[in-house]
Amino acid sequence: MRRADLPWIALLAAWGAWLLLPGLAHPSLWNWDESIHQAVARGVYDSFFTPHVYPNHLYPEPTGWDYWVNGGVWLHKPPLPFWLGAIVMHAIGVTPLALRLVSAAGMIGASICLFLLLRSATARPWAALVAAAFLALPFGWKMVQGYQFGDVTDCTVTGFTLLSTLLLLLAVERDSTPLAAGAGAACGLAFLCKSALALTPMGVAAALWILGAAGFCKGPRTRSLAALLAAFVVIAVPWEIACAIRWPELNHREVVHTFGHLTGHTVENWVRPWDGIFNEIDQAELSPLPLALPLVAGLWLILRALRRRESVVLIAALWLWAEWIVLTAARVKVPAVAWTAVPAVFFALGVAVADAFGRPALAAALAGAFLGPSLAAHWPSLARLRLGLPRFFVETRDRPGLVEGLAVAAAALALGLVILALRRVLPLLGRALGGLLAVGAAGLAAWALFVQVPRAQAAARDEMETQSLSGYGREAGLAIGRASPEKSVIFLGVDRDPPSSFGVQELIFWSGRAVYRRAPDLSTARRAGWHSYLVTPVAQNLAEVPGVPAASWLRAYDLDAPAVPAALPPDLTPLRVREGDMTVLGYAAAPGDGRRGRYAFFVHAGGAPQRLAVRFHTRHGDENGFLDPAMSLTRIPPGAPWFVLPALGPPPDALVSIDLPGAQPVAVLGTVR
Repeated sequence: MRRADLPWIALLAAWGAWLLLPGLAHPSLWNWDESIHQAVARGVYDSFFTPHVYPNHLYPEPTGWDYWVNGGVWLHKPPLPFWLGAIVMHAIGVTPLALRLVSAAGMIGASICLFLLLRSATARPWAALVAAAFLALPFGWKMVQGYQFGDVTDCTVTGFTLLSTLLLLLAVERDSTPLAAGAGAACGLAFLCKSALALTPMGVAAALWILGAAGFCKGPRTRSLAALLAAFVVIAVPWEIACAIRWPELNHREVVHTFGHLTGHTVENWVRPWDGIFNEIDQAELSPLPLALPLVAGLWLILRALRRRESVVLIAALWLWAEWIVLTAARVKVPAVAWTAVPAVFFALGVAVADAFGRPALAAALAGAFLGPSLAAHWPSLARLRLGLPRFFVETRDRPGLVEGLAVAAAALALGLVILALRRVLPLLGRALGGLLAVGAAGLAAWALFVQVPRAQAAARDEMETQSLSGYGREAGLAIGRASPEKSVIFLGVDRDPPSSFGVQELIFWSGRAVYRRAPDLSTARRAGWHSYLVTPVAQNLAEVPGVPAASWLRAYDLDAPAVPAALPPDLTPLRVREGDMTVLGYAAAPGDGRRGRYAFFVHAGGAPQRLAVRFHTRHGDENGFLDPAMSLTRIPPGAPWFVLPALGPPPDALVSIDLPGAQPVAVLGTVR
């Protein structure tokens, strides 16, 4: 790294912080990976070298498919991201922000390494712009925020993989054994984030060594390769040995699961055809970029590597195509599986667009790849090309985009070759047309990378806005965590999970206690010497756990402390209106994300609960909404004094009043204190 790089690195770090940090502290734990990974990070926070979801097990640990969701020891992924998240938790407290900060650091670090690699092949300003565009991809933003299948593990393995690749380049260029050892250490850290997906730099180093020995290019010396391998082993292997000794059966099961991605027998629901990487996976990870673009840029990367034999371009070409080929051979292809290849795609794009000036054929092919989706929309007949493919091109035949884009790129390439030939006959005209093609390709690239990509990320933010407020268990979990002894159990009294979340793991994270979604089992808990709690939206004849705010979507009760029916929270704003069999007693509100507020309506149902219309009067006008009984997550028992109905609405500081259109005022129910 040179002094001239520092301003660009500072700008990239600031850009990444501006893109990724807003909203990062949202309390919602999103579905599979986010819910479980946050629970594991909390477990590591409590017991650093024993990753776990459940702090203790009241019942026998699961041995079926769900051992990795609810197991007492969690080895499903390597521990480094969770160690880092736990360290951040010790600094800032138990909050989902801690693990997401690790994801953000991985992504920003990857972008900086991408810039340092690309600036070896192009100008610094262009390298910085391409690295900035990588940070703006919607898929990456969703992973950092915890909204995507594949989150902190994929963000961190990408960051360490790029660091390893950068150090490998420097080791080759400077013939440095210490830098080679650094590349191996960084690869070992990447392995501790997501095991086999981190091995690309090792394969690239071995391939460069072979090519160097054959005289094709400059490669690492044998001692450098040995230092790289030794450093990798020192960093990556001790944890594997420790797991094999401490938890042999579980460790064996996880090794089988990891290699099961190649055969598909352990993750059958994510088995995809061989061409899934270039269709479904690229569409998920690289959207809104056209599907044909990575292949066109990747092919140019190979051509430039073969023609010029530059170390950085050779490394990038080996990196990109090795990942694509290996992942194509694997049967399991989950959404984030090729994320470590995405920076290599952006490297290829950066090189290809920069090289388009003076190369009409390349400029034309790039322009065709960018224009493919638009032209396919105007010429639906292009879709017929897909039907002519052999049937083993399963996704390529069924999914629009790739074939159409490659067809347009091929036609444009033919035009570029004509212009190249014309340049020999009519030099001025040929150069002018070639220049126009290059400017057009660069303009299309700029539009796609710096307009469409950020717009798509902004759209993703708007789409996910309300999801960041969908968590139910934070307030109740925190209150129980403060009030309960360590050997406590929470019974979650709901029938289903919150939207796109796992209620059990969410409550484990916030409380640090064992949680089971089942009817309270006091006898088993008492025999084990555990204190029991109930979390539910329904009023109970039990003492409430202190510290649960009125706006909480779930209430917490001490199962060992019977009491008269629970009182309404004292800071409730009364409504006391009835519509049909539903009586709304009052509501409480709390700030959400600055644009929305979280509302808890306390309702009594004299009969079957029904959906109610609600109107929020604010300083800026009225906003209409609904109270949906399904959002209580449970069947409301007949005769319950009250239950909580969650809702999202305007920010509480903008609220003037609330009413229910058509509802009639009523007196306070006698069963409610």
